[in-house]
Amino acid sequence: MAFSDLQTQVQQIVIDLPPAVTAQIPTLINEAIISAERRYNFRAMENSVTTVTTVGSLTLTPDTIPYFKEYRDQGPYLLRYFIKAKSFVATTGPDAALAALADINNPTEPAFLINTVNETTGEVDFQISPYPDNLSDWPDGNYRLVIPYYNYTAPLVNPGDNNWFTNYMADYIYRQAAGHAFAMDWDYQSEAFWLQEAEKRFKEAQKADKMNRLSGADELVPMWQGANQPRIRR
Repeated sequence: MAFSDLQTQVQQIVIDLPPAVTAQIPTLINEAIISAERRYNFRAMENSVTTVTTVGSLTLTPDTIPYFKEYRDQGPYLLRYFIKAKSFVATTGPDAALAALADINNPTEPAFLINTVNETTGEVDFQISPYPDNLSDWPDGNYRLVIPYYNYTAPLVNPGDNNWFTNYMADYIYRQAAGHAFAMDWDYQSEAFWLQEAEKRFKEAQKADKMNRLSGADELVPMWQGANQPRIRR
């Protein structure tokens, strides 16, 4: 469903509210999406970026992830070239002690990934520590650091804008936005009704997302045997 269609849905629900409130509908729709993303990491939010080190620099390429929410799975790792093995690295926020330990004259394999929020753009910038050498098993000698993460979606702006949430959780979004629109007009009874309806749709989408992560072939069932160990039924 496009951004304009969602706005129409909300407007039909709150048609009697004053213009000052209905003017906020685009903002309320974006806020509804953000609230869903904050509550639960949907599969559509999963992402991953492979960065490359440079000798003599703590900066990665690329060094910024827009709309970054948090790391996922077991976190960032160095990817080996020959055996495709993973060597996980520690993650941390800005750390003066780590920066002091980074010695450009003693490069070695990166062990830490440091993230900093850019105060101007709100994006998350990444650096490594210590300084990397040029001894990885990749042909160019530089390391590949993979960052698996969950990301927020970009705000809806244009009438035709859409994303996974507008396509698969539209019934939640417009109900949630309508509920908050009524709250802005101090109609708390209508607010409670529409937020309750939105919550039902959120839980339905959350359940469907969890089921989507399960294999269609393997199922863990309590078929106890031997030393009371479960087994996989196919």
